[in-house]
Amino acid sequence: MMNKKLINDLLKLKQVNKDIYVCVAKLRTFVPEDDNDDESPLRRPYGVFVFEGEIEMIRGMYLSIENPTPDDLFEYVLQGMVKPMPSPARLKPMRTKRVFVETPELQAVLQPKFAELSIECLTIQSRKAFDEVAAGLSAQMSQMMDVPETASLSKVPGVTVPMMAEYFDAAAAYYQAAPWAGLWNNDVIEIRYPEDAKPYYGVVLGNGGEQFGLALYASLSELQLAMNGEGPSDEKDMLNFNLFSMMYGEVSAMGFDDLDAIDKYNWPVVNDEAYPGVIRLIVKKGLSAPTAKEIAILSAALRTLPTFVRDEMQATGDTPKAANKSYELPNVYGRDKIMLKYPLTGEVIEEGSRSAPWDMLNLGDAFDDDDDEFDDEDDEETLIPIADESALIALTAQIQKHLPITFTPSKELRLMLKEQDIPVPKTGALTITECVYQDVYAGINVAVSMGKEGVLTLPLVFIDLDKKHPLYSAIQQYQDDCMVAAEGDAEND
Repeated sequence: MMNKKLINDLLKLKQVNKDIYVCVAKLRTFVPEDDNDDESPLRRPYGVFVFEGEIEMIRGMYLSIENPTPDDLFEYVLQGMVKPMPSPARLKPMRTKRVFVETPELQAVLQPKFAELSIECLTIQSRKAFDEVAAGLSAQMSQMMDVPETASLSKVPGVTVPMMAEYFDAAAAYYQAAPWAGLWNNDVIEIRYPEDAKPYYGVVLGNGGEQFGLALYASLSELQLAMNGEGPSDEKDMLNFNLFSMMYGEVSAMGFDDLDAIDKYNWPVVNDEAYPGVIRLIVKKGLSAPTAKEIAILSAALRTLPTFVRDEMQATGDTPKAANKSYELPNVYGRDKIMLKYPLTGEVIEEGSRSAPWDMLNLGDAFDDDDDEFDDEDDEETLIPIADESALIALTAQIQKHLPITFTPSKELRLMLKEQDIPVPKTGALTITECVYQDVYAGINVAVSMGKEGVLTLPLVFIDLDKKHPLYSAIQQYQDDCMVAAEGDAEND
C-alpha cells in the first residue's frame, strides 16, 4: 500500500522545473539474502537510482533483492523528491513537473499515478550515462564488500554466443541427469575431443553429495597428484599444474558478464545452487578463465558423459562396465566427435570392486614405481629447517600476543578449502584464535574460527594479513623462508 504521508508531504511542496530520472540496474556485487543469517545464500541485488537533472545529482539510491515493481519505483521516486539522500550538494525537498522512466511499458503503468500528482511521466531516450554511473557505484560496493571478480567465460577470446548457449544447456542437462549417482571419484574416464586429440582425464564429482561437477586433468601425473591428495612440490611444478574443473554453485560462481548474458539470452540454470562455474588456477596468474578450446572440450564432455555413464558403463552403484564410444556433436562443435573410454589403459575391472588405488596402477612409463617407496629415516635427513627454532618460537609468541587476529581469506585459500569441501563464510573476515609452534620443519600452525563450522587448523603460510598489521612483515618473511625451505627439499629429492 502506498505511503499516504509521503504523498501528502509531496503535495505540500512547490513544483519546479527540475526533471527527475529513475533507472534500475543489476549491480556487479552480491549481498546475503538475509543479513541476519550467516548461511543465507548470496544474491545479486538491483540498484534503483533517482537522479535530478539526468546524472547531475543523486537524490536517492536504493537496494532491492527482488526486481523492483512499478509500485516500488513510484515510491522510490517520491522518496527521492521528499527525502533526498545526504550529499555535498545539500539537495532540498522539491516536486518536479516531469519524471523520466526507462521503458514505454513502465511509462504506461506509472503515468496515471504521477498524473494524480500533476507530474508528467516520460520515457528516457538513452540510458548510457546511467549505466556508467551504476557501474561505478557497483564497483565501489564490491570493493567495500571484498567481492572477488570472477572471470566471465563469455568474454574469453574466440567464444561465441552459440558456444555459450551450448555450454549452459549441456551443464543444465548434466546436472539434471546426475551422472555422479552411480560413480565413485576414482572412476576416471578418458576424454578425447576431437576423438583423435590428446586425452583429458575426467572425474565426475558429486558421489559424496557435497560438490557436484566435472574435473578435467591434462595429464596422468596431475591426475595422480590429485588422487593422492598431493600438490606440486615446487614453483616449477606449479606452473605446469593445470587445475581445471566445472563445479556447480551459487550465483557468485559466475562472472558478472556471464550473469548479464544469462538474463539477456535466457540460458538455462537448473536452480540457485546449479550455476556452472569454471575454476582454472595458474599459480603466477591466480584464477584464470579457460581458453575457448577448453570450454568446447568441457561442453562436449558435459553433453555426452551422462549418456555414456548410463548406457555404456551402466554405472548404477555396482562395478561399471568397460566401455569405449564416440559421439557425434551438434554443429556448434564444427561437426567434431568426442571419444569416451573407461577404464584407463592398465586398469583391470574386477567384479564387485572399483578402480584400483592409484599407487597400485600400472600406467606404463607415466610414473616411476620407485617414487612410492622411501625410507622415512633417509627422507627426514633431506628436510631443510624453515628457520632457527628460537626465531620460530619468538614469532609464535608475537602472534599469540596479538590474538585474536582477523584476516580476509585470499582467493587461493578459498579455492583450496572449497576443493576440500570445507565451507567458507561468503563475506567478511576470518579470525585466528590460537597459534602453535610445531617444529623447525613443520613450522607454525594457527587455529581459524569458521563460525558455525567450528575451528580449522591451517599452516601459517596460508595466512595473508593486511599490510597495515604490525606483524605483516614478520609473517611475510616467515612465508618467504618456508618457500626457500620447500625449494631446497625438492632439490634434495
